[in-house]
Amino acid sequence: MKIRIATLLTCLAGAATAQDSPFALSVSAGAEYDSNVAISEIDQNSRLGDWATLGELALDYERQLGTATSMDVGYAYSSTAYQELDTFDRATHTAKLRLDHEFGSFDGDVSYYRIHARLDDEGLFDMDRYEVSLSRFVAKGHLLRGAITHAETTFEDRGRRDSDDQTIGVDWYYFANGVRRYFLASFDYRESDAVGQQFDYDAHILKLKANQRIQFRGRDARLSLEWRYEDRAYGGLTPSIGAARDDSRSRIRLGAVLPLTDRVAIETRVTYDVHDSNLPSADYTSEVFSVQLVGDF
Repeated sequence: MKIRIATLLTCLAGAATAQDSPFALSVSAGAEYDSNVAISEIDQNSRLGDWATLGELALDYERQLGTATSMDVGYAYSSTAYQELDTFDRATHTAKLRLDHEFGSFDGDVSYYRIHARLDDEGLFDMDRYEVSLSRFVAKGHLLRGAITHAETTFEDRGRRDSDDQTIGVDWYYFANGVRRYFLASFDYRESDAVGQQFDYDAHILKLKANQRIQFRGRDARLSLEWRYEDRAYGGLTPSIGAARDDSRSRIRLGAVLPLTDRVAIETRVTYDVHDSNLPSADYTSEVFSVQLVGDF
């Protein structure tokens, strides 16, 4: 049976799309509490907690270009608007183009993402992200995926942070019971070359995730547990601390998607982040709780 990584990941995400339409629409709205509102991309944190309203919209169009090739074009918008700390309000626009092709027992994928992020209704950064990946089932229930990613990031009014990033990664999926129970382990190595040498870094990133589907009111609910760890070694001297930065970041996240109908669900997340750094503005912890109403059409 022909299985492509993009189709499989769509199934794992639980997206509900109409069988007779190439279009898929997802909308969501909800609320979030963050105990320490921060912007990690620019090492800025408030050390204050606040409530925020969340909103997301995603539109995808997928088309077969042949028996072994498919194309996916999409646009997504997300926003986070805080009740008190409105200078931390964020909005992100993302456009994507992906081509997927089957090569015998391998599945190849080429994708491009254009990301425009805004902070307090002003430009934060623009990113062009290119990725090439190859995946294959190496044994029953075992899927391997390797990827090479290049990203170019340009910051508004923070030109020394502009960077070119190169990432190589591998993902291992183990399907213990089809998509009803599966596990993911991934490792990435990244080199970030910034305009300002103090922002250059190499990173090792490890991620573990477990997913389980259970019956909830006659439909499949999805439960997940995720752990992520990133270790960064910076190459240049940071003047404010008189040394090169040494950072580590860890995250534990619990998630649940509880269906209300075939198209509508409640999604909740609880996240605990620890940012350990010798740069005080990048050294903090946060607890985030969010709940959203999600519709997939």
